[in-house]
Amino acid sequence: MQTLETLRKQIDILDKELLQILSKRFTTVKQIGVLKKQLKLSALQTKRWQEVIASRVKTARELKINTDFVKKIFNLIHDEALKIESK
Repeated sequence: MQTLETLRKQIDILDKELLQILSKRFTTVKQIGVLKKQLKLSALQTKRWQEVIASRVKTARELKINTDFVKKIFNLIHDEALKIESK
């Protein structure tokens, strides 16, 4: 059986990985923002966002993760992405 300390260290490592992935995602978002400005597109693309959230909810169900939780997380990520794209 693993100790509480060992499990907490695993959580710390996973949290760092999550933050690194978010950083990479937001770097890509900046690139998308540049392209959207060149193409004269608005930051919010409603149809695309609906597709994204539906896909993430489907994946959450497959992984047995609470879908309301996943929606909240991705809405927060999307809100931040819109701010980045609008800069």
